[in-house]
Amino acid sequence: MTQIYSRSLPTEILAMVLEYVPLEDCKQFRSANREYRDIATPFCFQTLAFDISVASLRNLERVTWNDKLRLYTQTLVLQRRQQMRNFHSEVAWVRCSSLANDPDSLPVEMENVSKTDHANQYALPTDQLSVPCNAKRALYDRYERERKAADAEIRSLADQLYFRRSGCDYREKVHPHNGQGGVAERFDLARFDETLTKFAKLEAFIHKPLALSAEPWVTEWQGIRLDPYTIDDAYDEDCRKDDGREAFHLSCALRALGWAKPSLTNFTSVTLHVEGPAFWGPHRLQRLWAGKGHDDLRSLREISNDAVDADTDASMISQIDFKIEEFTRQLVLMENAVHGLSHVDCSVSDDEENGGLFTAAGPLFEYLRVGSNLRRVRLAFGWMVDGHVLPELWTLLRGRKSRSLSFSFWSTQARF
Repeated sequence: MTQIYSRSLPTEILAMVLEYVPLEDCKQFRSANREYRDIATPFCFQTLAFDISVASLRNLERVTWNDKLRLYTQTLVLQRRQQMRNFHSEVAWVRCSSLANDPDSLPVEMENVSKTDHANQYALPTDQLSVPCNAKRALYDRYERERKAADAEIRSLADQLYFRRSGCDYREKVHPHNGQGGVAERFDLARFDETLTKFAKLEAFIHKPLALSAEPWVTEWQGIRLDPYTIDDAYDEDCRKDDGREAFHLSCALRALGWAKPSLTNFTSVTLHVEGPAFWGPHRLQRLWAGKGHDDLRSLREISNDAVDADTDASMISQIDFKIEEFTRQLVLMENAVHGLSHVDCSVSDDEENGGLFTAAGPLFEYLRVGSNLRRVRLAFGWMVDGHVLPELWTLLRGRKSRSLSFSFWSTQARF
């Protein structure tokens, strides 16, 4: 990358080349060629990826401290880090673990790769699993500590959430009696809302959920290869829990965008994916922001086989009157993120057998209703693979017909 520059190459041509250079290469060029740092810098900060974690939000905040850098940013990408699977027992963890140089244990995506090549690629100097049982137990315990620490950060961040109101600096802690300790105590999440107001040139927000990525789970840890894709009841449970974490991140980002929207005059595009019960309705948002996810709601769905009844029962079980009006206001702020946009690309996925998908339809169209300037809308609604509804897959796995809707400025199409 450092060789693309010629002293006779005009600055304009160099800038055109940098437009097509991958971000990592652009960063290397910026570091290696100090004389042309100013040319490369805008391309390094046009797109910023983040998640709802203390370290990531602080990095965003640091960018806004520099008046030049913050004005280069045009796109924000919400993209979580790979998650560590909960294997539920030491036996399950050991069964799904293998040495990184074990040629007989290839992950699915590597099945067509030469076992010899793969073994060399992941070769280790020591046999870390050929150890006594107590040492294996120590490895498993260390894995569990790291995994639980990541979960604890979500709960700790939930304790730092504030109710906000549009157009003013009002803030009230969602959980005033919590948050006396924990990893997120030193970060006020209200600062995230205010940080976004400083990205004055922001044009787009893109949500890249782990559920639609090639590898949502950590597959290598401490030199040990893990097979997190063992399909069993525990795997389904882990996926459902992770849907809740994803929805938590997305709800925080949308609420922050909605609150900051008056300052984002160039903001025109949103791309997002919503999986599971998520934040469709104030009671669901209430449970989500408690940092507990929707385990209780999913259990009620399994019992009643009716998502509407399950919502009613879950609301009766939870603190139904606990500041529910404030949670409704937060949903209005989230809707405000769509106000004035010209482009929305949205996919929604939930259970259809028990009517979960039906309960998402009304709130979804409430969001779209405020988009009076929308010129292009793409909706994928149903059983998702990479953000698309696939009729063949739907029929194969669920025995149902697929449903998708797409709209454009002058035409409306529907396929059932």
